[in-house]
Amino acid sequence: MNLKQLLEYITRNYPRRDMVNFKTIKFGGNEPTQRLLNNGLKGLSDEKELLVDGFTSNGSAGSGKWATVPWIALFDTNISTSAKKGFYVVYLFRPDLKYIYLSLNQGWSSYKDKYGQKDGLKNLVKVAKYWQGNLFSMTDNMSIRDIDLQSTQYQGTSLPIGYEKANILSIKYKSDAIPENKQLVEDLVSMRVVLTELEKKLFSPDNLDYSISYILRATSLGEGESNYNIQKRIQEITTNIANVQQVVAPKVGLPKSSAAVKVGRTNYEVRERNNSKVGYLGEILVYKLEKKRLEQANKLELSEKVEQVSQKQGDGLGYDILSYTDAGEPIYIEVKTTKGDIDTPFYLSQNELNASVKYGDRYRLYRIYNIMDNYKFYVVSGDLTDKLDLSAQSYRAMPRNEE
Repeated sequence: MNLKQLLEYITRNYPRRDMVNFKTIKFGGNEPTQRLLNNGLKGLSDEKELLVDGFTSNGSAGSGKWATVPWIALFDTNISTSAKKGFYVVYLFRPDLKYIYLSLNQGWSSYKDKYGQKDGLKNLVKVAKYWQGNLFSMTDNMSIRDIDLQSTQYQGTSLPIGYEKANILSIKYKSDAIPENKQLVEDLVSMRVVLTELEKKLFSPDNLDYSISYILRATSLGEGESNYNIQKRIQEITTNIANVQQVVAPKVGLPKSSAAVKVGRTNYEVRERNNSKVGYLGEILVYKLEKKRLEQANKLELSEKVEQVSQKQGDGLGYDILSYTDAGEPIYIEVKTTKGDIDTPFYLSQNELNASVKYGDRYRLYRIYNIMDNYKFYVVSGDLTDKLDLSAQSYRAMPRNEE
């Protein structure tokens, strides 16, 4: 059984109930629909592709009685293994079984237990909006619109409204027009990438309560406005990708005074290097530029292979995007983005420098500047130790052995 067949089986065989008796229909023992839901994505022919290292899955048909909203979830084990707490990806089947939502969602029960139902629902929405403004690996078919689980009709339980308010991003499927299995798998893998991005951006992955409290505090301080501006900028970049201007790399050099370098580091490192929102924005721009370049060269297969590896494999590779020449040779691209102008210094890790030496002419540094205004970019190719004016800013250290 593949993913498509699983979703179709659930929608065809799950008991249909009206608003009056939805809580009274019990299931007996070991029914096939119950077993399939409880197993989640385990045992599918797609399991190896979906349940990669660090991820697990289960679902629920209810406890003794059929659930109003049955579900199948994919969990990042670093942050959650239960739908009651944390963040996870989940298929939510609407009570009338006409629609299925693939949702990046939150554990409603933990909010309800900590804040009560009224404030818990409000806080779910605040946290959802925060992530909607901070997650930049979402694909074009993901939506931040509200999902509809008929919560106003099924009022004998708080779960439908909890799932609705907890939704961060979703993809909606009609039960009688479920996409082909290949598309379903691609959608779920893409949503898993967004969940991984969320995990990396948690203030304290080991303490979800603390991370959520931090988000709620940031929201109350008005930081959500800047998140909205970033999200809006992503939409503008996607729409106006053809108008991005490439310029010649400047010949500026670093300040000669050590004092000037120190001041520059304080300003730029705090405002730019640690601003992951700005960094993701630049990566999205270059990702779109590379895909468009290959599409215009009629290299559609290569365009499909362009990958934002920083989202899937982290920062350890020394580059953010894997692209290709028109001839199919790989290009390794590091992206450096600032709000400042063309003369704004930027920061490189030793890992990035090493990667530029390793890949040589196949390595590219895309330098994006004025990202929140009239953004432009220049490109530096090859070994960056030969191409850039570098100044060491930190050192790895241990006490000296005097023996």
